[in-house]
Amino acid sequence: MLGLRLISNRSIVALALGVSMFLPSPSTAGRFESFNADAADLARMNEVAEAAHIDDWPRSDLLHLVPSISKDMLTDPSAVTRERCHYTTEQFKDSSAVSARWIWECLVENPDPVPTELPKSYSNEWLKGRTEEQRKDPNFIKERLGKALERYQKSRKLKFAGSLKLDVCRAPDAKVAQEFLVYLESNTTLPTSGIIGCFWTGRRKEGLGDVAFGDGLLLFVRDNIAVAIDGRGVLSQEAMPLAQKIDAMIKKQPAITKDQLQSLRPILSIGASGRKADRSPYVVDYSISVPGGQTIASLYAYVIGADGRSPTEIGGGKIRVFVRGNAAKIRVEAFTTGLLATVVDRDVSLLDDSVGQDTQDQPSK
Repeated sequence: MLGLRLISNRSIVALALGVSMFLPSPSTAGRFESFNADAADLARMNEVAEAAHIDDWPRSDLLHLVPSISKDMLTDPSAVTRERCHYTTEQFKDSSAVSARWIWECLVENPDPVPTELPKSYSNEWLKGRTEEQRKDPNFIKERLGKALERYQKSRKLKFAGSLKLDVCRAPDAKVAQEFLVYLESNTTLPTSGIIGCFWTGRRKEGLGDVAFGDGLLLFVRDNIAVAIDGRGVLSQEAMPLAQKIDAMIKKQPAITKDQLQSLRPILSIGASGRKADRSPYVVDYSISVPGGQTIASLYAYVIGADGRSPTEIGGGKIRVFVRGNAAKIRVEAFTTGLLATVVDRDVSLLDDSVGQDTQDQPSK
């Protein structure tokens, strides 16, 4: 008690202020609860959300799956010469929300002549990474730099002409979908003021989604689905037509209930053990099915260890595990075209000459 009496009023005020800095204000309580974010990121996202008046954005109670996405939705699909797509639940605390990113690029023939030698800066940097013994071996240097030149020449035959980056999130509700747009833009190198500018009222787009912002970068939410489209170069003109098509396809779909959404997730089973022959990898069986006539869009498998997770091979009902020891923890992530996911973790026994019986597992998240 004596110690408490010796604390000055100023110290009490400072202590109270210090504590209040770590407590959410009434306006931020309940925001971004579905996302994986540290305190600094959360503070930045809430600052953007406050400035953007996210709580005043119109929100729908309807739920949809994501319509099938492909480059064929573009006005000129032939302009895309390279494409990539990745599905994930990593931004979220569980698999109730899923996001996917499509990147379509246009690469054209480079009119400039193919270089006949590597840039000095490249070869000098490459040499720095070699051992002293390697640098003294002229045959080694000639062979490796020759291969590096071949790769460099190949990369210079084409040049970048444009790209289209499409991020889509199927959220459990409109609130999380809207928060996803703020989360997505907050995870960039833009200063906070620049991120706030993305959601400036002057950039609001009418006739697109329940709420939309656009001027080069297009951001919109329709019901529980968030969409962000960033077009560059010759593909920038595709951004608005693509946004309108996705929006129209979402509206055309019949709404579903939360229970229906849950029931349409992939059903995934992983075997209890795996086996190997000689020096081949261990092989663990798995099975997967999708209710409601959906299609599996992507399937990932990982070995979970003390240092994190390492991707491993999966396909054709087999998971190939490249580890030592007699046990491993395996994670399999299954994604549908409608952006539903099931994630299963499984502790597996690794045997040389037998395979355990498969059992049905429950999703780990």
